[in-house]
Amino acid sequence: MEALGKFNLSTENTTLLRTGAFTDKACYNVDSRFFATGDFLEYYIANLIFNIILAIVTTLENLVILIAIWRKPTLQVPSNILLFFLALSDLGVGLFAQPFIVVYTAAKLQGFISMACVSLQVAAVLSTYLCGITLLSITAAQRFLIVFSLSL
Repeated sequence: MEALGKFNLSTENTTLLRTGAFTDKACYNVDSRFFATGDFLEYYIANLIFNIILAIVTTLENLVILIAIWRKPTLQVPSNILLFFLALSDLGVGLFAQPFIVVYTAAKLQGFISMACVSLQVAAVLSTYLCGITLLSITAAQRFLIVFSLSL
C-alpha cells in the first residue's frame, strides 16, 4: 500500500518514519523527522481521541446555541446577537479546524506524509482565522457591555 506522500508503507519505511531516520524535506520547511512519532505514540492516540470527542461536543453545543437564538425572537437582543457570532466562530472550529487536526494526527500515525502536511497547513490557517473572529466577537461584546453600562 502506498502512502499519499513519496514514502510507501512497507515495514522498513514505516520503521524509518517512526524513528525519524528520513532527513529530506516532507513539506515546506518541515523535514520528515517532524512526522516521526517516536516514543509519543500514546500521546498522539490520546490526542486523536480527545479531538474527535471535542469536535463533536463543540459542534453540537454551538448548534444548540445558534438554533435557540435563531428561533426565539425574545433571545434576539443585541447581547445575544454577539453571543450568536461567537458561537458561530466556535462552530467553525468544531466543524473545520478540529477535524483537520484529527486528519493530521491520523495521517501522521499511519505515515501518510503528504496528507499530514496538507491537513496541518489547513488546520493552522483555519485556526488562525477562527481565532481572530473569536477575538473580534469577544472585543465587540466587551465594548457593547461597556457602552450599555455607561448609558444606564
